[in-house]
Amino acid sequence: MVVYTAAGGMLGVTWVQVVKAGLLLAGSVLLALLTLSRFGFSMPALLEAAAEGSGRGDLFLTPGLGFGHRLDLLSLGLALAVGTAGLPHVMVRLLTVSGAGRVRSSLRWAIGMTVAFAAAATVIGLGAAALVGSGTVAAADRAGNLAGPLLARALGGGADTFGGDLLLALMAAVAVAAILGTLAGLTIAAASSLARDLYATITGRRGGALVEHVEHREVLVARLAAPGIGLLAVALALGLRHSNAALLAGLAFAAAASANVPALVLALFWSRFNTTGAVAGILTGLGSCLLLVLAGPMVVGPDGFLLASIRPLFPLQNPAILSVPLGFAGAWLGTIVASRQLTALAAARKGELVAAGSFRSMRFSALTGLRLARPNGRGQGC
Repeated sequence: MVVYTAAGGMLGVTWVQVVKAGLLLAGSVLLALLTLSRFGFSMPALLEAAAEGSGRGDLFLTPGLGFGHRLDLLSLGLALAVGTAGLPHVMVRLLTVSGAGRVRSSLRWAIGMTVAFAAAATVIGLGAAALVGSGTVAAADRAGNLAGPLLARALGGGADTFGGDLLLALMAAVAVAAILGTLAGLTIAAASSLARDLYATITGRRGGALVEHVEHREVLVARLAAPGIGLLAVALALGLRHSNAALLAGLAFAAAASANVPALVLALFWSRFNTTGAVAGILTGLGSCLLLVLAGPMVVGPDGFLLASIRPLFPLQNPAILSVPLGFAGAWLGTIVASRQLTALAAARKGELVAAGSFRSMRFSALTGLRLARPNGRGQGC
């Protein structure tokens, strides 16, 4: 997949993700409908069977059972709800859409598909507990990552049956497509960021201003960066192969929520927000998130993969509940400090008036998809 990404670029990755999204949504909805059909499409019956099959009884349906600390559930919920907006491999897709109107239309489709998949995933998880059982899932994989495929085999007729093997193969193909599609998106997002944000900025600054670059050089840097990023991802995957994939995904959402979301929100709703605040918020949010993960039970302690005899310094598996506010605080503080360094007060006041007008127009367009009318009456939409 790394080779494919390096050779195919954004166009190749786009088609991979189109196929991946279609297969993942169709496969998940199919599995969820087959699960519900076993219980007469009754959610109460499914919940009752899931509680019984989990081996924990009614305790299975209580919140926070899978976490060592109750705040972990709140932190994970915050990361999933907020971090989706800041995922870099999702945001980079907006660059492939022509025009603000199509961007908004694409986001509506994406939100609808995400809601459908999240609902299907919930049913699949409950179905795995009800029809497969937690003991069987844990015996196949201690981290629980095979719950979906095992459910597919059970719905098809069980082990060593044609229907069971067929449905298992189909779900395995969907899982592989989903993994490869996500990997392609992450790889191209990281590679393009290294090429455009790091390489072009470092090599192109002359006297504090960006000069023109040859675009094919940036593309070459991105293609060369992709294998390095892929090797790093493979090394991390091998080290974390015994960890639950859902918990690891939650950490990715926490990083996005901590680093990117503060900058996005403040850029939309705070007219004084500036570049210094954005950089400070990103560094503070991402840095605090990484440090808390490294000091938490996912890395150190009995449940981690390093220093099993040491008690984690941070008790939560997901750090979003602390790192997201720190990201906002860093962005606010960076903006305030940078604003106080302005010395040309008259010029600053004039610039603020112009910036305030531009900011209001930008925010109105971002929230409504329309444009404010200009003073000369040439505006569009309003």
